[in-house]
Amino acid sequence: MKRVYKIVVALLGVAMLSSCSVDMDIEFGPGANMPPDEENAQGDYVASFGTLVLQPLYILTDEGKELSVVEMAPTIGWNELESVVEGGGRALFNYTILSSQALNQFAVRLNKVSEIFIEDINFYDSGTVGGVESMLIHPAMPYQATYSGGYVNVNVYYNSSLSPLESRPDISLNCDLATSTDDTLMLQLRYQNQEWNTNPYGPLQSAWFSFRMPEEYLERAELANIFAFQWCWWVNDSNYGEGIDKGRVSIMYTDSYTEGGRLAILPDGL
Repeated sequence: MKRVYKIVVALLGVAMLSSCSVDMDIEFGPGANMPPDEENAQGDYVASFGTLVLQPLYILTDEGKELSVVEMAPTIGWNELESVVEGGGRALFNYTILSSQALNQFAVRLNKVSEIFIEDINFYDSGTVGGVESMLIHPAMPYQATYSGGYVNVNVYYNSSLSPLESRPDISLNCDLATSTDDTLMLQLRYQNQEWNTNPYGPLQSAWFSFRMPEEYLERAELANIFAFQWCWWVNDSNYGEGIDKGRVSIMYTDSYTEGGRLAILPDGL
């Protein structure tokens, strides 16, 4: 069986790890960082991906927890909830557990609902197409990743003068069947910046995406415990004129929280 440490060792041979250069102190909300889903975190806020149902009002999380919404923050309107359901019901939910009702059933206070972008994962064979560089266009970085509910969930940072609430970023995720192994999915994060010819730099934005795993690859995704993201970013954050580096690789656990976070980011990582 091919093992992921072979990939990690090979990648470590070409670059040194470096520290994060992006300020991540941003509020929870659309596109914000997702705090860990702590087991039975009564009295604390929890954030989970899941599906919203209106009648009766409850959330079914990707982990199989059923959350009965008995209280809501005053900032949440019914129109917002209806919009989530009309979009398929999937969202990122911030809530506080008030009580346990039964096994995996809780009464909660809903603090915030963040709609997320849903896309399909594109599978390809690098042996028959133009290679990784042809998949990478404009700078976009995966900062956090988790696999749940049949989706690869990725928090993506990218440049745009428009926020995710103003304009849906054109971001897709590709999986290379030729280089993926039994326990590792080789993924390419592709961003096509529609402003590139007029304003390629723009301020830094962030957005959560849920990339749907096709049914025929669900078993393969369940067996994987590592995501190896290939992506591109600016050579120098302080001087965009130095161009783009298409050699970035991030090695992440399939759950960036319960498994201890990012394993490695290469080269010249975040």
